[in-house]
Amino acid sequence: MSGLCGIIRFDGNPVQKEEIQNMLDSMKNRGNDATGIWVDCNVGIGHKMLWTTPESLHEKQPLVSENNKCIVVADARIDNRDELFEQLNINENEFNVVTDIDFILGAYQKWGKECPKYLIGDFTFVVWDKIKQELFAAKDKIGMKPFYYYKDDEVFLFASEVLVLRNRLQDEAPVDEDSVQNLIDHNAIDYEHTFFKNIKRLSFASTLTYAEKNITIETYWQPQEMKISYDISYAEACSKFKELFEQAVKDRLRSAYPIGCELSGGLDSSSALCVAAQTKEGKEIFPFSLRFGNMSCDEGKFIEAVEEQTGIMTNTVDVDTMKTEKLYSHEKYYTEFSDWPTKGSFLTTFALAEHVHEKGVRILLTGQGGDHVTAGNIYGILDDLKRVKLGTVWKTVAHTYDKKRLFRLLLLRISPNKIIKVLRNIKHSKSPLRSVKVIDKNNFFDMEDFPELFSGFALGEEIGWIWGAYASYWFESNSYQQFGRKTLEVWHPFFDTRLVEFMLQLPPSYKYKEGITKSVLRDSMKGILPELVRIRGDKAEFSEPVRAELPKDFFEKKTTDFTLVKEGYLTKEKMEELINIYRSGEIKNMLYISLVLNIEIWFNYHKKTV
Repeated sequence: MSGLCGIIRFDGNPVQKEEIQNMLDSMKNRGNDATGIWVDCNVGIGHKMLWTTPESLHEKQPLVSENNKCIVVADARIDNRDELFEQLNINENEFNVVTDIDFILGAYQKWGKECPKYLIGDFTFVVWDKIKQELFAAKDKIGMKPFYYYKDDEVFLFASEVLVLRNRLQDEAPVDEDSVQNLIDHNAIDYEHTFFKNIKRLSFASTLTYAEKNITIETYWQPQEMKISYDISYAEACSKFKELFEQAVKDRLRSAYPIGCELSGGLDSSSALCVAAQTKEGKEIFPFSLRFGNMSCDEGKFIEAVEEQTGIMTNTVDVDTMKTEKLYSHEKYYTEFSDWPTKGSFLTTFALAEHVHEKGVRILLTGQGGDHVTAGNIYGILDDLKRVKLGTVWKTVAHTYDKKRLFRLLLLRISPNKIIKVLRNIKHSKSPLRSVKVIDKNNFFDMEDFPELFSGFALGEEIGWIWGAYASYWFESNSYQQFGRKTLEVWHPFFDTRLVEFMLQLPPSYKYKEGITKSVLRDSMKGILPELVRIRGDKAEFSEPVRAELPKDFFEKKTTDFTLVKEGYLTKEKMEELINIYRSGEIKNMLYISLVLNIEIWFNYHKKTV
């Protein structure tokens, strides 16, 4: 990933080039292909470049406009380049190369602060307007690229990594206990916070303007603006999905280097690889798979089916034979990636990253987002009931395995108390979705404030999966984002904004069709995916490798040895409960145990570095 940083001073002192260089040097986990610094009086901006696309090889950042009025830096991939050539009246033949940063500058010059609406792709960018003496920053609709900032009366700082700011601020940015507690209690933190006090982050589909020592944050697009369209037929939906998904994959094959594809054997990653194999346009593609030996989560037969379908052999990492505790310890991970406490089986992806780097791959496609965007959910039944589509309701119920549980969930979902709480939340906020501090996606019934009445029950649930507080934490803390920093971009075709918006507008019964999830995806992939993968109804469960990664002595210590208990973040009873689950051999709640472990190690690491 590329990185950006900057300083605006109001203490009477000019910004020194060395200050920006120090920020760039502390951004160790960002691209090192090229660096650039622009300094003028009280403003300094820096950039570290990771070359990925052919056009990026020609980018010079920070980019200064021809009239010397605007300075731009970005971590971005712009996908609607053909459209922008026309909208910005750029004659492609007049230039050797038009880079993505050129499009961002052109969009700002034409549309001003409205420009993010016209850009498609994954992006975070900053524009310093010398005439207005104003800084403008923006993130894409999904919020893939990070942007962190700090402000006091004397200085405004921004960077692509939290620790760039914390290293400079030291005691002014201690660990934020409230965020730690929220993560323990709710598996998420709110949208604008980080795990360090006074360091904020910009949320999805948002812009930030800093002028005259004041910050203004605005939202240029809201997911609840989506409306379900019942005019499109199921066949048309499948055809359109296939077109959009192929475009999303193709846009992410725009690389100057070999392409990598994560291949778990699941429906989502297999779809991304099989489509990439069909549309690779001469690109060399390397699939990468984790294999788990005798563990129940191993998906070897599905991986082999995809290999046969595409004719491409997979590069494998054998997890069951890895010395994870010796080679990929939690302590080593947080020494390199200590912005965020994470959870789950990240040590294995640490090993996967090394194999990816060995192949010279700089872009890795994943199946992440397939569950969020294409799966649909059973609460579409409520929407069908409202529309008196009893036949559709009956078909879904008839194909649902646990009918008693289904009706119990639905009745609880529409209980008077739920509706009252939702209405109360809407009454007290212009944007209920953003006012939700934390959303516990692991415990459905704790989602008391979830704004399910926007456009339908099913749509509200999907909006929460993609843009909820949990997702906002996951995007920036997940291991793919972390291990990909140095010489790798991790791109997710399922999170393409065009695809996401299209799927949100489909009738719920198209995605959760007669009790089968991901119906549109499955039917659009006929002839592309091997049938063994296309029709599979199960998913691998990864508690076993997570359990194998836990240090052997962690739960053998006395509970009072844990910082989290002593500091009041966890009760002694809760720790003992977790220990008993671990010792009993049960694997349920293993991800939560892993989360607690990671918070403990992360918290202790930062206590030592304060």
